[in-house]
Amino acid sequence: MTTWKDHIEGLKNEINASLEEFLTEKVNQSRDSLVREISSMIREYSLRGGKRVRPLLVLLGHDLFKPHDRAVVRASLSIEISQSYFIIQEDIMDQSPFRRGFPSFHIEVQNKYFSGDPSKKKGFRRTWA
Repeated sequence: MTTWKDHIEGLKNEINASLEEFLTEKVNQSRDSLVREISSMIREYSLRGGKRVRPLLVLLGHDLFKPHDRAVVRASLSIEISQSYFIIQEDIMDQSPFRRGFPSFHIEVQNKYFSGDPSKKKGFRRTWA
């Protein structure tokens, strides 16, 4: 018999695996090198951790009334991806330099594209101009 804790851990593992698969697909679908780099940074940022409470609640709510469905797991990722966006936005507004023990996403982008190598700055402006 599976314990409640084991069940939650199993769901979190399924969410993390699905999130990694989805974000990797998006990185691989990117044709522009800059978009691929930033997509890869978003992928790494989103996979760094987190409790995954929101998608867990979606799955638990669904599983109360219907059999477990992989499509619902995939749909629950939208909430987790939205949460990553909200955290990035919050860190920008609060000017937070760190999140979960790592540099905040906007700091990573700033360090990679707006400091040091001037050719990277030029390429960044080209894409967004």
